[in-house]
Amino acid sequence: METSTLEKVVLEMPLNKNNFIHVMAKAQFLLARYGWNSGSEAVDADGVECDPLSQEAVRFCIVGAIKRSIFDLQYAHADKIKAATQPILERFIEVTRLELQEEPMPGEPNSKEHVGVTFWQDGATERIVADKITEAIALVKQGQ
Repeated sequence: METSTLEKVVLEMPLNKNNFIHVMAKAQFLLARYGWNSGSEAVDADGVECDPLSQEAVRFCIVGAIKRSIFDLQYAHADKIKAATQPILERFIEVTRLELQEEPMPGEPNSKEHVGVTFWQDGATERIVADKITEAIALVKQGQ
């Protein structure tokens, strides 16, 4: 059975330098333009938690911004966002040497990387998050 184009894009994301840079640059733009959020992946104009793919989303955490970026750039259909987000998070952690302090609780549906990055950014400031994204893009551009 042949793999669809969508599945090929998702499978290639961890190895494709350009995809990583595009997604992280778009996430950086979303955070700078609409604002950073801590505590949930996205919130609407009233501060109510919502899906980061929703048109109502106006502020994002780093994971929500990555998910929205993958969707907006059409790297993955909505039902493949979680799978497409994982390699981006892994690469972000790898290149920035981010030390994750938290582990998922038993039964947690999200990966160790998702939980770890979420906890890291919840304890950080907007400036620190923005700087880490800038660092990750620069390191990947340099070939790391």
